[in-house]
Amino acid sequence: VSLEKANTLFTILPSRVSSHFTSFKKNFSETKNLILLLLENELGRYSIWSDVTPEKSNEFYNALKDVKWKEVVRVAWVVDPQVAFNMPRRFLGYSDVIEIELNELALRNPLLAIKNVSAITPLLKPGLDKYGNELRFLLYATETSPIAAIGYLNPRFNHPWVLQYAFWVLEYHPVDQVFFYIPQIVQALRHDMAGYVEHFILKTAKISQHFAHQIIWNMKANMFIVVKEKKHEEPDPLKPKLDKIIDQITSALSSEDREFYEREFKFFAEVTGISGKLKPYIQKSKEEKKKKIDEEMRNIKVEVGVYLPSNPESIVVDIDVDSGRPLQSHAKAPFMATFKIKADKESEKKSDDFGRFDDAPKTAWQSSIFKVGDDCRQDVLALQMISIFKSITEKSGLDVYLYPNRVVATDCGCGVIEVIPHSISRDMIGREKAQEAFVRSLAAYSVVLYLISIKDRHNGNIMFDDEGHTVHIDFGFILDIAPGGIEFEASPFKLTTEFITLMGGDTSTTYSPFADEIVQMVALMLKSGLPCFKGESTLKKLRGKFQLELDDKRAAEFMMQQIQKSHENQFSYQIR
Repeated sequence: VSLEKANTLFTILPSRVSSHFTSFKKNFSETKNLILLLLENELGRYSIWSDVTPEKSNEFYNALKDVKWKEVVRVAWVVDPQVAFNMPRRFLGYSDVIEIELNELALRNPLLAIKNVSAITPLLKPGLDKYGNELRFLLYATETSPIAAIGYLNPRFNHPWVLQYAFWVLEYHPVDQVFFYIPQIVQALRHDMAGYVEHFILKTAKISQHFAHQIIWNMKANMFIVVKEKKHEEPDPLKPKLDKIIDQITSALSSEDREFYEREFKFFAEVTGISGKLKPYIQKSKEEKKKKIDEEMRNIKVEVGVYLPSNPESIVVDIDVDSGRPLQSHAKAPFMATFKIKADKESEKKSDDFGRFDDAPKTAWQSSIFKVGDDCRQDVLALQMISIFKSITEKSGLDVYLYPNRVVATDCGCGVIEVIPHSISRDMIGREKAQEAFVRSLAAYSVVLYLISIKDRHNGNIMFDDEGHTVHIDFGFILDIAPGGIEFEASPFKLTTEFITLMGGDTSTTYSPFADEIVQMVALMLKSGLPCFKGESTLKKLRGKFQLELDDKRAAEFMMQQIQKSHENQFSYQIR
């Protein structure tokens, strides 16, 4: 209606005025078309989210074939660069052509681009040297997320201004958020030619003693590599640098900080040392092993301020000296023990990343598993990704459930694993609420199993909490690693007869929301490129799992196909 009135006005205006109006009319029309395109896209997304069946009409997607994307991107840039930078995520099938135009606009107008977080990553493409002058504006850019900053430590972004920006972002965010990315920070030392990573580690270690402890543990866990062909360990090429940094961190400690460091590492060494003292008892009965564990636990003195590496936001105030429990292992001696922990003053004011201590008592009993002779770093990587998935689903308001229990690799072949609280066996699950909780968690974990190729699922590594949520542990086989070297996947994820029965059978109304939640989670994860550091072929496969080239409708159809493949797959092993 407004455009029709404008056309009428145009016919009666003098020629001098009408020339200005012609420009206004063109801009008005282009802006209107942009708004209609975005509105149509949003309606299409909501339509797919509300009904993911393959029969859904293509009406919202057919019209995109005729769009002149170069012109549309330029119009969006004039309206607001933030709108333009969000277009690749909205129109995934056309993201390549959109990003080409965006890069041109951003490099010509860097001061506009750096005000938008969405603009940073499109600016940082391989071959950064030719954009040297433009990249200097990164030093004035707005802060991005910690995970994006960690990604810029990848060697393909090896440019001084990019690295300075990345570490400025990491320093901007609270130290307790940076804890999460310690494994990636340590690995970044491999290509730290300019010393930016080392400088950041040493600087942050002076600010936070917990950070200093955590990064020392991770460095110790990366000192050696296992050579399968020779069946022994060899020093990692990174070891000399790690030794040097650990010496620098510890030598810079104040007398008070050094006492804290020595108390903490002595306490943890005494606890993990029990595993070594159990080795002569490997062939003996469980009762004899437990007696030995309890005997050694009684000899440990809880010093002031010590904590479990998996719970740095709390302190240990007591040990249940009768809680020792030997775990099944043919040649190693892992064991479980329980500690009374208390949230420190800061943790009482705010919950940690996983919401623990939120509305909880000031003290609680925490069980942990201590392993010696097992590499826990792969579990750390898997649980990092599960934690990120959990964060995304929570921010998006999805009613699904993931529980990333904590694992910390503390030395070569050593680690501590947080035991999932209130876990029970499958035969204790109730009905109704437990069934609903089971479906919400199964939806979330099914996507995780598919995306990072978690294999070898059985009764020993699928747990249930007392509300009915399923929780996965033990990630020894993920990505390109498979039991027995068999790498083919019979089904995308496990959806066995037992699982269908727990959900109420094939005709249950609970089954439909399960499928919907999986589709919604895949749509949310389309642009979440997670670092794996497992080689180019593995990274390529991982990226392929996300189906980044698919729009919402095609992503929904793809995930429905995965559900069909998984449902009662005759090659999928039954839970045992």
